[in-house]
Amino acid sequence: MSDGNKLSQIIVSIVTLFGPISYLLYALYEGGRLRHFGAPVEFIQLTSFGILPVVETIHPGIILTAVVMTLLGGMKHATPIHQIRMACGVIGYVAGTVAVIATNEKIKWGFGIVAALCAAVAIVVSAGAPDLGNEQEKPAPIPKSGAEKYENSVRNWVFIVSAVFFFSMGYVAAGIKKAENQTEYWVSGDRVALAIYGNTVLLAELHGQEVGPGFELVETKTLPKPLVLKGLGPIRPAIIIDGAKPKPTQ
Repeated sequence: MSDGNKLSQIIVSIVTLFGPISYLLYALYEGGRLRHFGAPVEFIQLTSFGILPVVETIHPGIILTAVVMTLLGGMKHATPIHQIRMACGVIGYVAGTVAVIATNEKIKWGFGIVAALCAAVAIVVSAGAPDLGNEQEKPAPIPKSGAEKYENSVRNWVFIVSAVFFFSMGYVAAGIKKAENQTEYWVSGDRVALAIYGNTVLLAELHGQEVGPGFELVETKTLPKPLVLKGLGPIRPAIIIDGAKPKPTQ
C-alpha cells in the first residue's frame, strides 16, 4: 500500500471519529454543568445537542490539544534548544488550561504564572539557524527483547489512557466552571431552564439565586409560561436542611 493511500485512510478515520468524539466530550461538559446543580443527567443523549454549541465549546480545546501532541511527537527529532521551547509550550498549555478551568483562586494564579513563564521562555529563547548538512548521524537502534517491547507498550498505553482520562475530565471541570459563573438563564414563570435540547427543556425550581431540589423535564410546547431571558447572576444548588424547603435568598 502506498504512503498516499495510508494517509488517506488515516484522514478518513480521523474525520469519521471526530464528530462522535466531539459530541461525547460535549456530553461530559453538560454532565458536569448539570451535576453542579444536582440536576439529573440520565436523559442526555448525543442527538440532543446542536452543532454550534459543540463547535464553540469543544473544538478549540481539541485543536489546541492536537497542536500540543504534534509538539510532543516532534521533540525526539528536534535539537536540544528546540526541545526546551517545545517542552515550555506543552507545559504552558497544560498550566494555562488548568488556570482557566480552576475555581480555586490560588490554583488559578499559580498555574497562570507557570503558563506565563513558559510562554516567555518559549518566546525569548532563540533557536538559532539550523545547521543544514552538518547533522550527526544517529546510531542504529539497539535490538530490544520481547519483554522490553512489552514493557514499552504497557507504558505507552498507560500514558495514552491517562491522557485521555484527564483530557475528558477537563471538559467536566469546564462544565462545572460554566455553571458557577453563568449569569443569564431562560426562565419560565418561577422556574429556570438549566438546559434546552431541541424541544426538551430541563426546568428547576428557582428560590432567589438557588435552584432545586425539584427538577422537571418538559417539552417546549407544554411550558406553563413563555421562556424569558433574565440575568439572574450566578446561581447555586439549594441547600436542604432536614427536608425543609429552601427559603428564597435575597
